[in-house]
Amino acid sequence: MRHAHSMRRDLIADPPQPEWSTISLPDGLRLAPCDRQAADLFPAWRAAFSPEHADHHHGSDQHALDTSLTPLLAGEILGPVMPCSVLAVDEADHVIAGVVVTDRDGLTWIANVFRQPDSRYAGLGSVLLRRVLAGTASRGLAEIALAVSDANPARGLYEKLGFQLTRTSLTVLVP
Repeated sequence: MRHAHSMRRDLIADPPQPEWSTISLPDGLRLAPCDRQAADLFPAWRAAFSPEHADHHHGSDQHALDTSLTPLLAGEILGPVMPCSVLAVDEADHVIAGVVVTDRDGLTWIANVFRQPDSRYAGLGSVLLRRVLAGTASRGLAEIALAVSDANPARGLYEKLGFQLTRTSLTVLVP
């Protein structure tokens, strides 16, 4: 069962603050394009969705990589990955966090937000989201949307960043 909320942000009526495009990352981290292989993102992505997390992918690591992250990055699930997607990498060039944005049938869609759960990276998701919002708006896109599970604490952050609830759904799988 999944209880989810669809949310949108109007980038024309409510443009991101100009300084969002230059927010600094924590020391030792830098921005990188989201053009890497799924295996490079997988350790941070998997760690972000622990078994206690509402969006944890049950099953083996290989199954999660093969059925969730790899097809997402290949554009097979929610459309092609857009250039406004961004990764945060450390000094050793390991992916620490990311925001994957796709073109979902003409709608700019935040498909995934993840980060290593290490306390050193607290707030990094917020920084990356602000940079994505600024970058999306600077490309002239009118809106951006996402879906968030009801139990995911990130919903509060999305609301703080100006996302408005547009729909709530409940999906129940009957065996």
